[in-house]
Amino acid sequence: MKLPKYFCHFFMANVIVLLTVSCGGNEPASANPEAKKANTAEAGESPVVVDSLNSTTIQWLDSTYRNLRDIGEEDSVVVVYRFKNTGDTTLVIKSVTPDCGCTVADTLHKPVLPGAKSEIKVKFYAKNQAVATHQKRVHVLANTKPHPGTILAFQVKVVKDKK
Repeated sequence: MKLPKYFCHFFMANVIVLLTVSCGGNEPASANPEAKKANTAEAGESPVVVDSLNSTTIQWLDSTYRNLRDIGEEDSVVVVYRFKNTGDTTLVIKSVTPDCGCTVADTLHKPVLPGAKSEIKVKFYAKNQAVATHQKRVHVLANTKPHPGTILAFQVKVVKDKK
């Protein structure tokens, strides 16, 4: 049974409208309190609140951006980011989160006393990655001021293995 052409057009138009409405595309931000919170934070209207009594400062001893050597398709590379607690309060690393699954970071971090040094190790796996230059980021969240977050980044070029 062949359907009339206008029925197919009507059906497709309804599907598009349904998808638009169900994804919240026409919903104003004021109707969704969570979206409003996110929008005001992104716009800079409501700065992140930092507990200055329990915050400290951090000094990155090496650059937070690295340009690494070329690696083969089956290789991996470790990047070490060293830092020092330059404040008067214990530094607590709350999370270290890579942007993608090909990058793995240390997850267990002991508190760092004032004046002490420590490091964050990040490992990039080239297996199943394209032969290309890759830019990777790792988000670090800690009790630091003036900002609780730091982005560590690196660039690595995956090259074809010699056979």
